[in-house]
Amino acid sequence: MIKKEVKIAMNKFLEEVLKDVTESLDDYPYATIDYHMFKEAIKPFKQGKEIDKEKDRLAQHLETIISDCRSIQRDLDRKFEGPKTSGRDIEL
Repeated sequence: MIKKEVKIAMNKFLEEVLKDVTESLDDYPYATIDYHMFKEAIKPFKQGKEIDKEKDRLAQHLETIISDCRSIQRDLDRKFEGPKTSGRDIEL
């Protein structure tokens, strides 16, 4: 069940989105709008998902790099008999 307040809020949100898209389409100097123009007008609304995916991909990559750095630090500690006080220890 969707409550009345949610339906009203959703309609207001869709109204704002539609208003932004139509204002973008209105900027074109042509009498007719083609699909490419429409895709350009909705691009900012579609990019949110892509940005989230890119953020997740970068976070996973960063975790891999951190894990590799920790592994290298352990190898250095083991090969050179414990941690050195050279200031190069990785604190993650």
